[in-house]
Amino acid sequence: MEIATGGPGDGTAGLTWLSWIDKGGPIPGFTHLVNAPFGETLRDPFQITSMFSITGMWIFKHLTGSSICAWNLMLLMGYMSSALAMFAFVRWLLKNTWVAFFGAFVVTFTPFHQMNAHGHLSYMFNFFFILVLWAFLVFWRNPTRRNILLLGLSTAACVYQDGYFILLVGVLLSGLIAGSFAVDAWITKQNKAYLLQRLKAVCAYVAIAVLFLAPVVLVQFGYASKITSTLASSRGDIATEVMVYSARPVEYILPADNNPLLPKSYSPWRQANLHGSNFTESTLYVGITVLALAILAWVLFVQRKLRALRFRGIPLVFLLGVTSFTLLAAFLLSLQPTITVFGHKLPMPSYILSHVTAMWRVYARIYLIVDLCLVLLASIGLYLLIAKQTRWKQIALVVVAIGIAGIELLTQSRGVTWDYKSSPAVYSWLKTQQSVDTIAEYPLSEQPSWPAITYLTYQQVHGKALLNSSRTDSPERPLRLSIQGLNDAQTVPILRTLGVDMVLSHDRPAKNIKGLQFVRFDASADGKDKVWTYRVLPGQQAAYALIASDGFHLPEFNKATDQAFIPMGSHGVLGFRGLTAAAAKNTHSVRVSLSALPAKDAPKTQLITFSQQGVVRWQGVVDTKTTVSFDADPTIPVDVIPYKPTTDTTIELYNLSANLQ
Repeated sequence: MEIATGGPGDGTAGLTWLSWIDKGGPIPGFTHLVNAPFGETLRDPFQITSMFSITGMWIFKHLTGSSICAWNLMLLMGYMSSALAMFAFVRWLLKNTWVAFFGAFVVTFTPFHQMNAHGHLSYMFNFFFILVLWAFLVFWRNPTRRNILLLGLSTAACVYQDGYFILLVGVLLSGLIAGSFAVDAWITKQNKAYLLQRLKAVCAYVAIAVLFLAPVVLVQFGYASKITSTLASSRGDIATEVMVYSARPVEYILPADNNPLLPKSYSPWRQANLHGSNFTESTLYVGITVLALAILAWVLFVQRKLRALRFRGIPLVFLLGVTSFTLLAAFLLSLQPTITVFGHKLPMPSYILSHVTAMWRVYARIYLIVDLCLVLLASIGLYLLIAKQTRWKQIALVVVAIGIAGIELLTQSRGVTWDYKSSPAVYSWLKTQQSVDTIAEYPLSEQPSWPAITYLTYQQVHGKALLNSSRTDSPERPLRLSIQGLNDAQTVPILRTLGVDMVLSHDRPAKNIKGLQFVRFDASADGKDKVWTYRVLPGQQAAYALIASDGFHLPEFNKATDQAFIPMGSHGVLGFRGLTAAAAKNTHSVRVSLSALPAKDAPKTQLITFSQQGVVRWQGVVDTKTTVSFDADPTIPVDVIPYKPTTDTTIELYNLSANLQ
């Protein structure tokens, strides 16, 4: 069995789970192992911007047979690709191998990388931004068709790696293009013909980039509402989250809280000043060595009057000016939406952008662009510092710089290793039960809740099909909401119809529920997860599920009775979901039964009407625990209408069922 870093979470229930369970290929993928017996598509439309990560994980999983091994190989690729790309870029630009080693080291082994290695795989790949920066300098120096194409390809590669990379590469290129025009117009004093040629080349690049990104644009417009609802399910208020997950200026010069050379009091102090964020998003240390060398590049440029110095035909002043301009733009956009100066709140760029689009909420991730620009400036500064030294002195000074930077950037992993063997023993036992095909995990929680994450993690141990879904937009979600309570009248019959063999109840045992037979009790290695396992006994199956479809709030669970109560607003609609061939053929009548009672803040006595297309099926006064029963046409929804409702929550329904006559 495998060991993961950090325990159940984004890693075990995210990319590793998707690559493990995927049966049809990396994109789009379909499986019957969740949302059983119906199955579901594994991918969301917005995941087109994660195509490289998803495909990489899928390939490595199928080559090694291990999701955790695939994750580790992707991490290795992230580290190595960033280091090798920066080494090649700096060596190409400055023609100095030792300075290239420095640039490769500091851009790769940042605390930000170390923190994101536990769950945010994409942010290990600043390799993509290094390629964009390199391609841009080549393009600007000589805007040929080939170089325009290379810049377009490198831009597209960023977008297909991660959705946030759209923001990050947009900031990088906007800064580079605007800075280049500004420096060439006002500092290097290029003529109009030169600037016009670059402007035409930029327009051609934009056209090429749009062509490469057309699939992303089409998906965004074609599935706009779906994407918005899917992302909203895992987010809070966007304005609040942008404020929480944006950078504070001081975080760029604060070492990682778990640097082993800092006093023990430092970590608690950092934890007390997280402004609601977490260390993954607020560990933004760039290194004093990097910052000092970046400043030194400008100091030496001015002192030595190096305006004539060129690298690869590119004036040094152009490199310093454009990189610094991009650095400043990225730094400002990464900051919180408003800052207070002398008692007055000033809006920052993130305030404006977050009001234009709610696509991004973690502006601190722009750190990758800030750090890249600083490392380039620092590499130039180190080169200027050692350029006139002998070869051995150059090597010695670079080694010292790397050593000091390495001490500064030291970061201990805070991820606790978690062995899949730590799962409750029932999951290993289930793997050996050939007669068990499908299980249901209760409570029927949804992503991104902690129970849902653990269900998907444990599935990698037992390998059985889950009634539970991995998606909040599953078409069967209303069906699952109708069987939230194990003791609800239709739950066990529906479970039988859907082929569920075992029910696993977490945190509490089922209360002598008819149709369930206790099998075993287990707990996780840390004792935090307790599981009671029950076999679904043969018995009556449900041909229909009675579903609270429109006008109802989410079910509220009563632990004492193992029942789910569904609050209704001022008007509710009940629907029928046929589950069997007999139901599909039936167009006549079903027997509906349910219990109703007034909601807590509603009048204690209410007149309620159940009707179908104006035909009253039941009408009566609902007070404490009123039983409702009537015959209905299963092809027509049932309207539930209170008489003159005065609140948004009028009654609560429970023990719903619909049976063939």
